[in-house]
Amino acid sequence: MSAFDRDHIALAFQKALRVPRDQLYGRPDDQQLPRSIPESALTPYLGFVGPGYRQGGTLLVAANPGGGGDSQSKTHRDTRLEKALLALRDAHPSQSGGLAALLEKVASAYIEQIKVIPLQRIIYPVLTTAKVDLADIAFLNVFPYRTRDNAPPPSRLVRVASNEICKPLVDALAPSRIFFLGSGMGKVAAEVIHAGEVYVLKRTRGDSYLPPETLKLLDGLSST
Repeated sequence: MSAFDRDHIALAFQKALRVPRDQLYGRPDDQQLPRSIPESALTPYLGFVGPGYRQGGTLLVAANPGGGGDSQSKTHRDTRLEKALLALRDAHPSQSGGLAALLEKVASAYIEQIKVIPLQRIIYPVLTTAKVDLADIAFLNVFPYRTRDNAPPPSRLVRVASNEICKPLVDALAPSRIFFLGSGMGKVAAEVIHAGEVYVLKRTRGDSYLPPETLKLLDGLSST
């Protein structure tokens, strides 16, 4: 991907980051606001674009970020990732070094985060099937804000976020295939977000294991 293209994607990513939580909920009484570290609940954990990603690449899409438990506390990885996301969100487009450099910092922080959270239990099998590395993909949370007890956002909000946040960014990324990590979210988001190949994978709570349907789908793709 040329430097020009990465700047374009970084700008699209920044626009997506700037959609505030209250715009999605559309009301002041946010019933899904986490009780723990509430200030970080306003940070859009949107995802990342790997440094090796190219247009026509592989996109993984999850429903919403974790970390919404009532006793949640920040780790140093959380702090690093939050700072990177907010730096890109709040940067002026003409900032020295450009938005693309800030996008790279988001990717670095997010990739380190994924390596130590349960989400990796479904991501790595998908990467193996797709024959790509973490650095070569793009990853998005359709609904980028933490929710209390990690509850899935209502389908109505998934649809709103898919249209207002994800679709313009996915159009810029132009992936050739999308893996939706979660069937409930995937069925809704796939109505809005498109690619040449689309796969909707079932998940378990906490990604404690891969459902048989998901294993069968991945095994089938691996053999083609």
